Amino acid sequence: MRRLYFSILFIFSTLCLNAQQEGVKLLPLSTQPVLEYKAELSQAELLAPDSIDLPFIDDFSYEGPYPDRNLWLDNRVFVNSTMAYNPPSVGVATFDGINYNGKPYGQQGEYGTGDTLTSNYINLRTVINPDGSRRALTVADSVYMTFFLQPKGLCYEPLEKDSMVLEFKDNAGNWQIVKTYKGFKTYIADDSFPPFVMYFIPIRDAKYFYGKFQFRFYNYGQIDGANELWHLDYVKIGINRRFNNKTLDDLAFIDQPRPILTRYSSMPWRQAFPNVATEVTDKFNARFYNHFADQRNPTNTNVKITSSTGVAAVSSITILDGVNILPNQFYASLVKTYPTDFRTKLGTIPATTENLVVTSENTLDLSGQEGKDLARAAYRNDVVTRKTIFSNYFAYDDGTAEMMYAATGFSQQTAVQFKTNVADTLRGVQFSFPYVRKKYQFRDAKFNIQIWKDSLNTTPIYEKKNVSPYAVDAKVDSLHGITTYRLETKTGGKDTFIVIPANTTFYVGYQNVDNQIPIGLDRNSLDKAKYAFTKINTKWDTIPYYPLGALIIRAVVGNKPAQNTSSLSTHDLPLSEVMSVYPNPAIDRLYFDVKKGNDEDYEIGVFNLIGQLQKREILRGGQMQLSNMSQGIYFLKVRNIQTNQNYIHKFVVSQ
Repeated sequence: MRRLYFSILFIFSTLCLNAQQEGVKLLPLSTQPVLEYKAELSQAELLAPDSIDLPFIDDFSYEGPYPDRNLWLDNRVFVNSTMAYNPPSVGVATFDGINYNGKPYGQQGEYGTGDTLTSNYINLRTVINPDGSRRALTVADSVYMTFFLQPKGLCYEPLEKDSMVLEFKDNAGNWQIVKTYKGFKTYIADDSFPPFVMYFIPIRDAKYFYGKFQFRFYNYGQIDGANELWHLDYVKIGINRRFNNKTLDDLAFIDQPRPILTRYSSMPWRQAFPNVATEVTDKFNARFYNHFADQRNPTNTNVKITSSTGVAAVSSITILDGVNILPNQFYASLVKTYPTDFRTKLGTIPATTENLVVTSENTLDLSGQEGKDLARAAYRNDVVTRKTIFSNYFAYDDGTAEMMYAATGFSQQTAVQFKTNVADTLRGVQFSFPYVRKKYQFRDAKFNIQIWKDSLNTTPIYEKKNVSPYAVDAKVDSLHGITTYRLETKTGGKDTFIVIPANTTFYVGYQNVDNQIPIGLDRNSLDKAKYAFTKINTKWDTIPYYPLGALIIRAVVGNKPAQNTSSLSTHDLPLSEVMSVYPNPAIDRLYFDVKKGNDEDYEIGVFNLIGQLQKREILRGGQMQLSNMSQGIYFLKVRNIQTNQNYIHKFVVSQ
């Protein structure tokens, strides 16, 4: 559908050469901000030397973004609960063309091996008996590996030239290809979500029955971003298993609790407080998957909702009432109503409360699940949570982008609708600008920030022209890469604001000036598309793309000025406090004389004038190479790794 909807859409490779046709296009992510933010552990730190006894089980039902270091020897895949569609348990491992620190493996259009997931060493030489003794493991023990695999999910599908590969390592140390799974022969519509399929792999060859057996998955495809995705779930190797026996002794939640807000994902509590009865839902349900061979009825399925202020809004109410869930099936519980005092209890939290967090927790209890170790998947996926943030902004998104949205016309406008319950002060706007591969780079792109009141068919009440998009380096500045622009006066660039009356609809958006500006798109909020609009052929309408999701465009409100997101924080200190840097201007390198601490205590980042990161490295040997950097003005951002304090320094590169 995305490739057929507008047959005359602008081709991205001709960014500034031809007039753009008005329309919209969905694009794959080229980097993953969540991984950039979490890229702290080195590969060496993930090594676990001891072999694992059977059964080997991982369903990735943990926070991530990296796989369990006790089970896996690398961290290239993205463990998440947002990219797949209807997984067999909450959480999956996603394979794409983005590496462990959130950047693409290759250049534009390059094909090759993307993510790799390598198991820890597994003991296939012996097995533990019920009495604790050991015996030799043989082919007669019927050792099978099973796993669930889904192509595409909520993102882009792999095609026939793309593949997912499974390999085993034999006792001679050689990796053997066991199975290759190909992508689709034709494109899949964006509103089509292929299901997870369970695969069965027997382990019968004697060359695999040794004490340090390993297996690995890897994907082959385009490696310049999140182009062709595969999602892996519930990997298990165990004995006494049979082909096509789908039994896993587990009943699992497949996703997080439903949001407690009816319209937004986040909003200020002072805005929700007067209308708790409409802004906060009174309904709940949950979704499960029964992996047992027979129907199961969990003995306890509870919902609990608490606030960061200590209010217990809901405690121990039942999700299921004596329901038997059929085997090997998804089950969505009936929609039920929270107790009548749920919203009343939330209403006792003062309207002036800032940065309120409300946590929803669903739990189940079922005897007979695999293992008693709470680290095992069968128990870990019995608890799922969702946090609702009430802060200083309105948002429809969950904070993570699965794809990118782009309006394709040169002057095309896009906007997201918001509404106040009480009068408030608009202080800034936020956009998600995912890092984009070279073909889609911002280069000299500009856009106009625009704000409307009451109707889009009016003149914007605020416009800031020729703004440069800044893709936030999430590890340095902003979780999930959300960029903030404060409202500023037309002259002088001073802080300003707009008073939005109570019960008023307003819109935050942007207008292309030249190049297209990709915006982060949350595909887990498909029902929020009705609040996003674009102007095509002089007419405003909802975005003609189904299913779209929530554009990551937010409105920042409150009595405090918004802070511009920049690579150069207002909290940064002069670099001269901790080191001297020379020469300035520089030609091919900078030299550093450290006054406090050692060279290795400092991480050095180089940014251009619009805040885009040019390079980053740990300071070693008192110098940094500046090769391949063009003439111009740059900023150093130096971070003390021990104290996390940042320092800034301006310098010039000359030829």
